[in-house]
Amino acid sequence: MTALIREGGVVYEQKHVESQPLALAAAAEHKARLDFLATQRVVEKIKCLGCGAVLETNEDFQTHCMEVEHDEDFAYDCEMIKVTESKSAGTGGNIDLGSDTVLTFYNTELSELSNLFPAAVIIGDQRFPTAEHAWQHARAAADPAAADKIAAAETVAEAQLAGAHATPRKDWDTAKDALAREIITLKFTQHPELRTKLLATAGRTIVMIDQDQWAGMMEVDGRQTGHNTIGKLLMEVRDMLAGDVGAAAP
Repeated sequence: MTALIREGGVVYEQKHVESQPLALAAAAEHKARLDFLATQRVVEKIKCLGCGAVLETNEDFQTHCMEVEHDEDFAYDCEMIKVTESKSAGTGGNIDLGSDTVLTFYNTELSELSNLFPAAVIIGDQRFPTAEHAWQHARAAADPAAADKIAAAETVAEAQLAGAHATPRKDWDTAKDALAREIITLKFTQHPELRTKLLATAGRTIVMIDQDQWAGMMEVDGRQTGHNTIGKLLMEVRDMLAGDVGAAAP
């Protein structure tokens, strides 16, 4: 097919006009592909050769081996694999950790927001030295001997060590979010000074910096990983406590 094209007073013949839309469509498809690839990255992860589960870190693999039953001949075998994933995988989108609207804290005994902070938590008739003690105790509910050791532990490190050797409750993966929320709520309702500090973070995104992929998040070379569950639960508890304060106001 040909067409007559007028340009600058000159009429000339242009052939294959019908190919232009096809070329534009191909260019648009190519650009869309490049845009998609720009949102992806190739990362290394750990694959359990016992069950095929894919884990983020060595710590995750160790926890997986302790909590998941494998065949008797399982020898803790694993391999490194490369996985293509979204650049925002695991965080729900990158968070600007340097922003004034973001509050970051490290999971240490020095941070009042951390479960490791020395603030006793009372559950029923039992008093735990820290929220971490209560957390480890809840995880070991199916292992009375380990639970007793955790409750009696004088330090966070001792409680964590006893918890690492405990048999976790069977519903731990589905129950741990609710249990963490309950323990965090008790901590900040039982300590008015800590409640005040948590409420003072209103309007800010709370992020716990920690290697634990479930509990916190990390950023290395611009790549963020982790679900920041504790940070999210702290914000939930903060909003709940703020609502209580508002309801109580005259």
